[in-house]
Amino acid sequence: MYKEKTDFLAIGGATVGVIIFAATCYFLAVHQTPKNFSNTHLGQNEKSVEDPSPDSAKSNPFEDEIMKALSSYWKSFIAGKLAETAEYIYPPDLAVAKEALLPVFISAQEYASEDNQLTIELFFGDTPKIERNNLSPKEVFIGVNRILADYLKNFTKSLSGSSIEITNITSLTDDSYKVEFNATTAQGKTVSSSEVVILEGGTWYFRVKEDPYVTAQKFESLFRN
Repeated sequence: MYKEKTDFLAIGGATVGVIIFAATCYFLAVHQTPKNFSNTHLGQNEKSVEDPSPDSAKSNPFEDEIMKALSSYWKSFIAGKLAETAEYIYPPDLAVAKEALLPVFISAQEYASEDNQLTIELFFGDTPKIERNNLSPKEVFIGVNRILADYLKNFTKSLSGSSIEITNITSLTDDSYKVEFNATTAQGKTVSSSEVVILEGGTWYFRVKEDPYVTAQKFESLFRN
């Protein structure tokens, strides 16, 4: 969910997005990711939009609602409340992520190295082996981000108490927006990032940025090495 100038989760570029599928993962970056790795959790590629006007955030009628959702989403991830964080992710994106990622982790149990088995076990957590095929989309999201959160402990800790300020909101469709924002840590360090949000059924959800099938391929490549 976040990048610091040239990408806070450098994989050539990935946030946790942090949140968030992370989705992508700095974890993968460190092990072997290509430079075009996306920066944020799992998901759909962000659409390109024209640069918004300086006052676009201020003129958006949904700014307060989006700010509230962004703040809650951000704080839940930083606090390690991944089940709560999952509630903010667009359900159709979660469904695709499960479809793409779960089979990779299931099959990797049979062939991955000892070191990678530790990563796989972190993904599944306390779920018994016999029940792993039945993980829900949200549980898959939690598993991927559990890996990321564990790998970036010190980084996420440094974000505790950070404040967020929206700098621009740009309309992508009638019900979705690109939100650009700055996060300032308690130590005074500022990082910039963006999210795509969508309004559905009166609720604001966050879109995942990298195609889950691309992320799945990266995990499979990692596990086979």
